[in-house]
Amino acid sequence: MAQKTKFKGAIPLIMVEDLDAAMTFYTEKLGFNVAFVSEWEYNGVERDGVQLHLGKDKANPVTPHGVHLYFHVESVDALREEFLASGAITEEVKVVDQPYGNRELYVSDPFGYQIGFYE
Repeated sequence: MAQKTKFKGAIPLIMVEDLDAAMTFYTEKLGFNVAFVSEWEYNGVERDGVQLHLGKDKANPVTPHGVHLYFHVESVDALREEFLASGAITEEVKVVDQPYGNRELYVSDPFGYQIGFYE
């Protein structure tokens, strides 16, 4: 049997209606850094080596249905405090202890994408 090619990672790409608003939310509210800004309305953000790409799709309507981002983090409790301070979430957003062992925190971005963070 032939050896399979090793995958080295994945970078989620989400399409948004307002690229500037998306960049502001992900950098100012969720603490990502700008990885790159291109002239093609396709930008990237990163945090601790994890990348997320953001694109503006003029030809197709943007719909986040069926898309869910899920990031593994060191501490969801510390991240919750960070997001409270930045205004990304309100006090009503709580860390959830799941029956399968994960501790999870969920945030929605301005475009309706649900973003999960877990430890």
